[in-house]
Amino acid sequence: MKEPVKLISYQGHVFRNIAGLDPSLELTRDIAPSQEAQEVLKKFYYNDPQMVAVQSPVERILQRSICQMIQEEISEKFKPKKWYASRFSDGSWRVLYTAESEVTALKEALYHARNFCREELEVKGFLEITRRVIHLYVQSEYCADLIRYKTLNHHKLISKDSSGYPYCQKLAEHFRSKGAQMLRAPSARDEKGFGIPIFNKEVIQKDFGHLKYVKCELKKNSVKVFPEGETYKLD
Repeated sequence: MKEPVKLISYQGHVFRNIAGLDPSLELTRDIAPSQEAQEVLKKFYYNDPQMVAVQSPVERILQRSICQMIQEEISEKFKPKKWYASRFSDGSWRVLYTAESEVTALKEALYHARNFCREELEVKGFLEITRRVIHLYVQSEYCADLIRYKTLNHHKLISKDSSGYPYCQKLAEHFRSKGAQMLRAPSARDEKGFGIPIFNKEVIQKDFGHLKYVKCELKKNSVKVFPEGETYKLD
């Protein structure tokens, strides 16, 4: 890249979309099948007297389970065993993919979900899946906003398949060598959206955890999202 690197300050709310169980499938049925057992577990899971006062044992255990799962899902992305080649990593460094909007995060995640379920979709024609929206607040003085660089190859930057990955990986490596902790990049799946790949966990200032569930009817080339009923095309 010929242009000089200029890192910017970035702060804002970002979103991540992951696979999730239907909320009606209570984990507490396995953890504590009886009311008495739930009360026994309470002191091991929670130390906040105010929370204990306003929530039932089932609600507290379920919330703790959800929070722990989300924290582990995020933390695991920064451990070497979970590093793999993707758009902005060749597998030798960590990256957590987030987006500036819920819609962008959903479109990016559903594209990969469709590819993962491709064989099943070929047989059934459609799948009903539940996704979970995670909400984070990030802040960094060392963000590389790729939108500001006019000489970048935009076609490779948002390639619809992995053909553009080598180019994006070299960009990520270059900006990381200059101190970038995160990127702001155009989304490959949402023409109006922006992705926020995060390289350093320290930029995550607050984890709001689970925001909501989204139900989807996934097909080979499209997905319908409920309850809004919007349909997105999957390239």
